[in-house]
Amino acid sequence: MENQFEKLCYRLSLLLIGLVVLSSLFVSCKDDYPYDNEEPEWLGKSIYDYLVSNGDYTNFVKIIDDLDYKEVLARTGSKTLFVANDEAFQRFYKNNRWGVSNYNQLSTAQKTLILNFSMINNAYLIETLSNYYDGTLQEGSALRRVTAVSALDTIPKLSGNQLPATKYWDSHREKGLYLMKDNSDWPLVHLLQKVLDFNGISNSDFKVMTGIDRENGDAHIFSDKVIKRDIACKNGYVNVLENVLTPPSNMAQYIRTQPQLSEFSKLLDRFCAPYYDASNTLKYKKIHPDFADSLFTMKYFASFGGTSQYPSGATIPTDYLLPFDPGWNSYTYQYGSLQSDMAAMFAPTNKALDAYFNEGSGRALKERYGSWDNVPNDILQLLLTRHMRESLVNSLPGIFYKMVDSKGSEIKASASDIVDSLNYIGLNGLVYVTNKIYPPDDYVSVYGPVLFSKKTTVINWAIKKYLYHLYLNSMVNSYAFLAPTDEALTCYIDPVTYGSSHPAAIKFWYDASPSSQSVKATIFSYNKATGEVDYNDPITTVTDEDFIKSRLVRILDQSIIVSDFKNSSGSYTDGYYVSKDGNIIKANNVSGIGNNVTYNCTFQGGNDIKTGASVSIPDSGIYHQKNGTTFMVNKLCQTPFQSVYSILSDSADYPSFYKFFKICNEFPNSNVFVRKSNNYGIDYDIKFFNTFRYTVYVPTNEAIDQAYKDGTIVTWDYINSITNQTVKDSLINKMERFVRYHFQDNSVFIHEGQPIDQLYQTATIKNDTKDTYFNTYQNKFYRIRVKSNTSGGLDLTTETGETAHIDTSKGLYNILTRDYIFSLDPTSISSLTSSTYTQSQITTSSTAVIHQIDKVLKFE
Repeated sequence: MENQFEKLCYRLSLLLIGLVVLSSLFVSCKDDYPYDNEEPEWLGKSIYDYLVSNGDYTNFVKIIDDLDYKEVLARTGSKTLFVANDEAFQRFYKNNRWGVSNYNQLSTAQKTLILNFSMINNAYLIETLSNYYDGTLQEGSALRRVTAVSALDTIPKLSGNQLPATKYWDSHREKGLYLMKDNSDWPLVHLLQKVLDFNGISNSDFKVMTGIDRENGDAHIFSDKVIKRDIACKNGYVNVLENVLTPPSNMAQYIRTQPQLSEFSKLLDRFCAPYYDASNTLKYKKIHPDFADSLFTMKYFASFGGTSQYPSGATIPTDYLLPFDPGWNSYTYQYGSLQSDMAAMFAPTNKALDAYFNEGSGRALKERYGSWDNVPNDILQLLLTRHMRESLVNSLPGIFYKMVDSKGSEIKASASDIVDSLNYIGLNGLVYVTNKIYPPDDYVSVYGPVLFSKKTTVINWAIKKYLYHLYLNSMVNSYAFLAPTDEALTCYIDPVTYGSSHPAAIKFWYDASPSSQSVKATIFSYNKATGEVDYNDPITTVTDEDFIKSRLVRILDQSIIVSDFKNSSGSYTDGYYVSKDGNIIKANNVSGIGNNVTYNCTFQGGNDIKTGASVSIPDSGIYHQKNGTTFMVNKLCQTPFQSVYSILSDSADYPSFYKFFKICNEFPNSNVFVRKSNNYGIDYDIKFFNTFRYTVYVPTNEAIDQAYKDGTIVTWDYINSITNQTVKDSLINKMERFVRYHFQDNSVFIHEGQPIDQLYQTATIKNDTKDTYFNTYQNKFYRIRVKSNTSGGLDLTTETGETAHIDTSKGLYNILTRDYIFSLDPTSISSLTSSTYTQSQITTSSTAVIHQIDKVLKFE
């Protein structure tokens, strides 16, 4: 469509000129029409005749003659030709990649490439090359245009030692093969003023891209300047270049030929293979009847422009595919066209790759694999994808600071990273050669050490399966990731069974068999009294996806600490930290963490604190990543099995909680503690908890007695004795609001490294317009101010302006709890092999910390 349109425009222009000349005949005094027997002088000579008559293009004319193309360029068609004069050819013979030193050494294939690549099969003025037609005329945006080169113009036979050193090429290593590096069209790249202006390419950008200083108005074909332009001939236009134009390589080919990029090229080679090309083999045999071999095309494993099948026909997994084929000559941007854009690649030098692997942040990568050769393709693909850009227009030096990858993460390239002298404009894109690499977020985030480690197969599978890498790779926040090794995941105490008569431990393991390649869960009996697991007698293996997901997701959530184990100034600080799901992890001795040094730091979940256990870090188990710290742990931090109910009701261990518990437990309609079909937990849950973290302030028994005495509250015996239901309901409501004011949103802790001074909401809503100490509005929740005091405890100021205190001397503070909600009643589990259990799930949970206070809290 485009060719027909532009050819028509060219011919119409000639016609219009002819009409102007013809019109002069009507006012001429001459009787004879002068063009009956000759062509008008204004048409000029043919392209061929112009080149011959000029005398400076003898080499180019010889090529035309030798290829029997004189008739075409002397008489017919409409062409645009980019030629070089004899002086340029003399420079070419002294230095060229073909190794020829004179005309006679040029092969027919080389002559064909010079001619066909210099020729466009339509007539264009230089600046109209910037326009193209795709249904409407697109002005000024065309960077490329297809030349007359055919993929069959040159078919080299490569020997075995010239082939990539991967298994896909081994069957051809002995005999070699005839290989097309690509079987698509070969475009010309024209960098013209209109194109540069349209795409915002400045002269300084051009300098970085090509290494060439340009002036406004200059025109370049690839990196060659047009020194004479728009020489009109009767069958097209001639433009003269400063150098002989030979077809550049595509990006992949260029990288393969540069010694400084040999390591990066080896990485790319792992994603390509030869594919038999039946169609082009047949065409080639028609052109060359004596040819009795086969043609192959090099294709890259890529989701766009490449192939998604191995030569065997097997499907290539998506995480083994590059974003596009870097050897695709006719690369077409999926949101544009062949003319309007091309690709770009950032190719790090050997030195840059070596520095990253041995000296930089690639320590975890090296520890795991030892060398680039051993890095698996699915992990390598992440790195290569980060360095492959689908749009040159969106990858210009002037906007490097804006560049993001396909996941929206900043690349942070700089013009100072570019080795200008090695940059290259290829058929399908621009290669920026860099002195550094741009590792993907997967490498530099807290996920990186897990991705690389051979000890984290299970959790790595879960991170990918449940898309947690998107969370862990975020550079907006910082994290601490207590990454559980496979050893840690051999003992997960299943909270679903903890309140049943069949407590169980789960061993998660990865089944690598081709038919599975997934995580399974083997169930063992767990002794709550001794804490021992009977690994000698496995009960069953569960494969139910929902069963496994509900537990692995909980493990991940309780292993991720938002903001790392650091204070507001960015220093590692001991204390209590909130995990992604609201669980609490206590960090000990982290203030001494240095680079790759543990300093005996340990971590504890709520149950660990209760039992005196802790999780330590193995040697070299700390990784300082770009968005936080990864701690490899061989044991899970055990979160609480005790609920708020179980603590408050435990009169043996916590007798001073008894009277507050009694108030909560005797509500007639289960207003506080609940256990029903949609709220099954280990025992009873708090009714108004909602998948969050809370603080529960428990007044002493003496404080409750004082509240009865001063009329703040009344006893349940009194309430139950009232016969007037309205009065009774009013008193019940008052008791509920009293209790709820002792339940606070957000967990607060007593720790010398984490002082507090903040207002928090409670669970009691203000339903009147009376003034309060904190000026809380109607229909908002009443608040409490919590502030650390000089004696190591906390002071609580209420809406009445009164103050209660947490006394640490009795040890009744920082008591951690977790209220679970399960898909079933744990007491209904009759056997660990029953479907009741093997299809069970952890629905959600809420956490709370309990502190004893010396007074009741009042909001009015």
